[in-house]
Amino acid sequence: MTTEKLPRSFGNYSLIAAVGTDALGAVYRGVRLSGDRAPVLLRVLESEELSPEKVLDAIEENGEVHEFLKHAAIARGVEMDAVDGVPFIAWQQPNGRTLEALIGKCRVAGKRVPAEHALLIAEKVATALDHAYNTTVDGDRTLHGLVWPGFVAISDDGEIRLGGFGLAPGVLPSIRKPRLAAEVGRYLAPEERDTGEVGRSSDVYSVGILLLEMLTGHSAPADPFATVKGVAGVPPPPVAPEILAVLRMALAPAETRYKTTGDLRRELGKLLFSGPYAPSTFNLAYFLNELFRAEIEAETRARGGGANAASAAPAPASPPPERPRDRREPAPDAPHPDPVPPGEGEGGGGATRRGQLLVGALVAAVAIGGAVLVLSRKGPVPAARPTPAPVLFPEKTTPTLLPELAATPAGPTSTMSEADFREEVARRLAIEVQKLEASSRPRGAASARLRAPTESAPEPPPKQSAALVPTAPPTAPPTASINAAYPEAMIAAEPTAAPTAPPARVAVRDGALVELDDVDTPPRVAKVVKPSYPPLALQARIGGIVILRVLVSESGAPAEIQVLRPGRAGLTEAAVRAVKDWTFQPAIKDGVPVRTWISVPIPFEP
Repeated sequence: MTTEKLPRSFGNYSLIAAVGTDALGAVYRGVRLSGDRAPVLLRVLESEELSPEKVLDAIEENGEVHEFLKHAAIARGVEMDAVDGVPFIAWQQPNGRTLEALIGKCRVAGKRVPAEHALLIAEKVATALDHAYNTTVDGDRTLHGLVWPGFVAISDDGEIRLGGFGLAPGVLPSIRKPRLAAEVGRYLAPEERDTGEVGRSSDVYSVGILLLEMLTGHSAPADPFATVKGVAGVPPPPVAPEILAVLRMALAPAETRYKTTGDLRRELGKLLFSGPYAPSTFNLAYFLNELFRAEIEAETRARGGGANAASAAPAPASPPPERPRDRREPAPDAPHPDPVPPGEGEGGGGATRRGQLLVGALVAAVAIGGAVLVLSRKGPVPAARPTPAPVLFPEKTTPTLLPELAATPAGPTSTMSEADFREEVARRLAIEVQKLEASSRPRGAASARLRAPTESAPEPPPKQSAALVPTAPPTAPPTASINAAYPEAMIAAEPTAAPTAPPARVAVRDGALVELDDVDTPPRVAKVVKPSYPPLALQARIGGIVILRVLVSESGAPAEIQVLRPGRAGLTEAAVRAVKDWTFQPAIKDGVPVRTWISVPIPFEP
């Protein structure tokens, strides 16, 4: 079917381009011809090994299951049906590709999927499965039973969604056929392959295999559980110990495995948001852009991108700073290093590493939007201190946020009320704060030792006329200077110096410019004005997230607005106009209102 002439009609769809073939059939990019005319990825479920009757029966019985599954991590606009007796499944996907394509591309390039990206993808898949498990249809819980990379969609913006619910009964009867067993069957739990029945924890095993293949860059071995336990005659895969522990529980026999995908989701969430990783859809999008640059540019030209190609799939002017790799984690493109010796990678260099991760995340955001904005962290403090470079996200007290907060709007922003839009913006902001707050949280003894003490700090002197007036010279180099001058390992090994008096506190006047990570109370949104959706963008169903950098004044007004990530078709201008009319509760430092920069995401969903 890949040699056929395209475009061609297929029921209610126009098939525009062939993506490839696999054990389940041919895959196309297409457009729905009626209704919203949404771009889709369409899979024709037709192969020599599939039973058309079984697949059609499964579609007839479960074809509407996606109508009950409404979650940001589950594929949108899903239709399962048949055209002239040929079954298919289609879901809305304006750009991007499947996890199957990502894993295959990495193997060809000799790369692994970096740990933070692999964990993020696995956590989103587990979240989708957990939502389905807690959704009952006709009194029964919804299990997937056919979790494999071909049903995991990843957009060019780094959004991850799972589809394929309801198709397992049509595929499992043929799962022992050679190609199906090799391409799809290896992702299924052993008891599911043997009995053809989907168990309560079957999907847990499938997510474990996905994660293992992303981290190692190779197909899962014949006995994955023995491999991750290190009893298969070879050392365990070279992944961080905390990830290896999750893999062992996910790939264990059914009786000792995580009982539900909810249990797995919680464990993955702990790793993502409390461990040494920097999960971000921005970073994932940049990784995809680099990996699939040629394909993205070709797809943009095929859509008639022309002058708009840069805004559709921007090529960053320069890559973000390379994420310093945890010593326990192998390089994504390393061949297959020996396992790291026990104890390697432990220590207190985490603060510098997480600071670099924060900068990398911000630069990636700029790259994806096509606007290059160089954000630099503070260097050694000179005698005459310049205006500090803003840091967008704090490492100080922030309300605890759940990792399963929706990553996409719950509905079209064009029809949301002001109150619903404000809640959506708050959710968006909470997600990004949570992701980067976790990456900047100090960990390790050295980090604790290098941070300036606050318990014994003297009371601040009376207010001065200057914005920041030091009352006494520092007695030791600031932490930023130490981190810049010495490697992390050297910092951890330095002997503790003799106790010295802590640096004197400084007075802060009203309206001083203070970095966000230095304020006592960060600014809060008080009034949200919903942006007007540009008519042309709404008509063309163009959406996205515009990310603005806002200087919140001491009075709570937006004093200055910069664009970190622009949108197309007037979305950027609409976002800026709206935020100019927002009001905030100003940041507080030492009891006085001050100015500071924050990052504000504005979602547009047609």
